Amino acid sequence: MQSSLSTILSNDVQKILNSFSSCFNIRIAFFSAHGGELKVGLSRPCSNFCRILRGPGDMLPLCLKNDEQHRRIAARRKKIITYKCHAGLVESIKPVFLDQQLIGYFMIGQIRTSGKFSEYKKITAKKIKKSELHRAFLQLPFYPQKNIKEIISIFSWLVEFIIIKNFISLRRHAAIDSILAHLRSSRGKLSLTEAAELTDRSKSGISHFFSAYFKKSYTRIQNEIQIEKALQLLHTGPLPRVKELANASGFSDQFYFSRVFKKITGVCPRIYILKHLALNRTGYTAKQ
Repeated sequence: MQSSLSTILSNDVQKILNSFSSCFNIRIAFFSAHGGELKVGLSRPCSNFCRILRGPGDMLPLCLKNDEQHRRIAARRKKIITYKCHAGLVESIKPVFLDQQLIGYFMIGQIRTSGKFSEYKKITAKKIKKSELHRAFLQLPFYPQKNIKEIISIFSWLVEFIIIKNFISLRRHAAIDSILAHLRSSRGKLSLTEAAELTDRSKSGISHFFSAYFKKSYTRIQNEIQIEKALQLLHTGPLPRVKELANASGFSDQFYFSRVFKKITGVCPRIYILKHLALNRTGYTAKQ
């Protein structure tokens, strides 16, 4: 079942990557969840600097390991991370999740923040000609550190735009999409029995679908959709009481809602409101 899951990228994704790469002269690419390169802005190849290090410099295994480690960190944290690779170049990775499932990564990199080649001499292997590496170094896109932060912000916004516009989607079994649509429209009020009846399948069959696609149980996905609704209500409207928030999110029991909320977010609703929201809204006291 899992092998039939595939990512669909619209042509707009390539256009956006091309525009970004053209504007900033920076390599940008989209990778699958397993690290395979799927799209590259302007089909821009790896820089000569990195090519030399990976070839004559014998650093390819180190480069691949470094990229994999940081992809895992970004996926675990579920947010963009920025770092310097072993060659001292700036890289940034932003993971993409759809329906709580990791489907890939956008990445920019091979950017230098120093105009001094001397800072990179320590990585030079004996078999590499320093003059050749120096020329390749000067060809790399150069931005001061303060500009790097702005570029990374733009990069992050573009990825969010791609996700919001549904330029990336998943090819799934029709039954999964039908159930997810009903869960969202009904605030999660769709039991496993009802989901089976909706799709004319057995309850065990539905459970198998969700376990195969999401590596999570049906109940877990149901609860995540309900808590997602609760968070939307908290961030977009007037702050409700916990009981009101539970009802609006599809829970009939506010205490069960609080347990589920804490399990998914790490804190109970009252603490979440006080820590994450109420600081910006004076005169509010979280109440049960």
